Amino acid sequence: MPVYQWIVSQKPQDMGILRGRVDLTYRASNDPLKMHRALRIMKPNTDNSGDYTCVVSTFMEEDSKTKQMIVFGLFSFGSVFPPCLGERRKPTVLVVVIHTR
Repeated sequence: MPVYQWIVSQKPQDMGILRGRVDLTYRASNDPLKMHRALRIMKPNTDNSGDYTCVVSTFMEEDSKTKQMIVFGLFSFGSVFPPCLGERRKPTVLVVVIHTR
């Protein structure tokens, strides 16, 4: 189930179990083709642990990478950045999907 989506030249969207828990103003870069390629989860807790899959799609290809994220306790501040693909691609669409155990 998608929890975050960013289409270049549009605002990012949070959805599913992360709706209202993502800082949609966070920018990973000032480059307009990379600025929202990562997300910041606000007030992360153990419920955010799981496998995060980042999918980058263009009109010509699609690539993905999955990493496990473990949150060991509650945080009153700070943020967590799930892994995403490196900067080698110029994304047209970015969708991050979470699978919980």
